[in-house]
Amino acid sequence: MYWDLNDILAEQTRLKCKFNQPVKGYGFLDQQDGDLSPDTLVDLPYWACFPLALENWADIDLPLFLQQKTRNDFKANATKVNLSQYCEFFYRFNHKLFQMQLDSEWRDLILVIFRERMQLIADYTVTAHYDPTCPFIHSLDQSERELYKAGIEANHDLKRWEQSSKLGDRKRKRV
Repeated sequence: MYWDLNDILAEQTRLKCKFNQPVKGYGFLDQQDGDLSPDTLVDLPYWACFPLALENWADIDLPLFLQQKTRNDFKANATKVNLSQYCEFFYRFNHKLFQMQLDSEWRDLILVIFRERMQLIADYTVTAHYDPTCPFIHSLDQSERELYKAGIEANHDLKRWEQSSKLGDRKRKRV
């Protein structure tokens, strides 16, 4: 079986779980002894929340980036939103959240966010060198950073190839 480290890290994103029924012996999750009572709100990683929600043991509160105010920010200008502030593995984590049958509006918005941001990432890879002080670069999630680095490398490879090609043309002309 193949384990992707980035998937594992994405599943560590914490969510608020509100338990629907008592759970014996799990009071330690709420820093108390004994049982966990109904309506207790506990902060758990996604990998622990998801099965609880599937079995209707708990309800999951939506993360901050799924709330309407943040959705409006994304709709206004997705390139200005700091994705890493909300979730270091934003796209991977949203892919996990889609298993929970979220509304289709959010799925469509994720595609718009990705397209808008991808255009700017592509521009940065061609026109700029790596600048660690650039605010946009700091706002990228892990997947976007990987694409950005791959784009920078591809651009460098293209320039090296073009230069070697020009040298090759000169050598052929001399012969």
